[in-house]
Amino acid sequence: MRKTILSITYILLLSLVLTGCAGSPLESSTPTAEATLPIDTPVPSPVETPEPPTPSPTPIFELDNPDPYAIKYAEIIEFYWGMLHLEDGGEAFVRLDEVFHGTFSKDNDEFNDEEREAWRLWFTCAEIKPFGDNIGYAIYDVNGDGIPELFIVYSGYDENGDSYVAGVCAVYTLCDDVPALVDAYSARYRGAIDATGTFYIWSHSGASVYSIASYYLVPGSAELRMIEFIGKTFYDEETGKTFGRPQYYWIKDGEKIFLDEDEFEAIGEAMPDPFDDQITRYAGLVVIPLI
Repeated sequence: MRKTILSITYILLLSLVLTGCAGSPLESSTPTAEATLPIDTPVPSPVETPEPPTPSPTPIFELDNPDPYAIKYAEIIEFYWGMLHLEDGGEAFVRLDEVFHGTFSKDNDEFNDEEREAWRLWFTCAEIKPFGDNIGYAIYDVNGDGIPELFIVYSGYDENGDSYVAGVCAVYTLCDDVPALVDAYSARYRGAIDATGTFYIWSHSGASVYSIASYYLVPGSAELRMIEFIGKTFYDEETGKTFGRPQYYWIKDGEKIFLDEDEFEAIGEAMPDPFDDQITRYAGLVVIPLI
């Protein structure tokens, strides 16, 4: 009996020892999450979205000139300012371009006053843009009638690099206190003004028509009245016929006189050359840059 009890006791002790080696029955043999090795999953780098470029601010015209006549001409000054600072000359140039192309064609070379003004301005504005900062304006009473004119001008530079007024792009005056175009110039219709207030205009349309003329601005108006005119042409405006050889003529005091070539050249040499930028240089214009 005693041996039996000892045997049972031995068996129980052996069971306890074996159970302790195997671990607690409450503990799972399945590895826990903490024991699981992590998987290295690459995390994508955040994509940087580039910020859109900040658009350049649209330039705004500001007339920095207290002169009361400059204020009266402000809309005209802004128009030319827009030619130089806005792409394609801005809205003003677009409107002018539409007017020009709507009225001019090879089959229609007759204009009313408004169409002719648009035609001249279109060429003038298209040609002054490359001048850039050399374009400016001046307020100057050219004929002494007490109404200062507006001159759109371009600068030249002397041997010291100093700027001076080299030529005229356009001229305006006030009629009944409203700006009115006197004249506008381009490569084939070039204008200059001297210290006496006399306008000199050189024009050509190919080899067949060439002229140099002088004018003065009629006080209180936008009219340029002819003083003297010399010309070369192959075309008779009165008959519409074409001459077989060039015709030279001189208009003085309203009378048209035909000349030979030597007489034409002699009179032409006596008149100032509008290509000479020294003419306008000493006219007395004080320029404000259109920058």
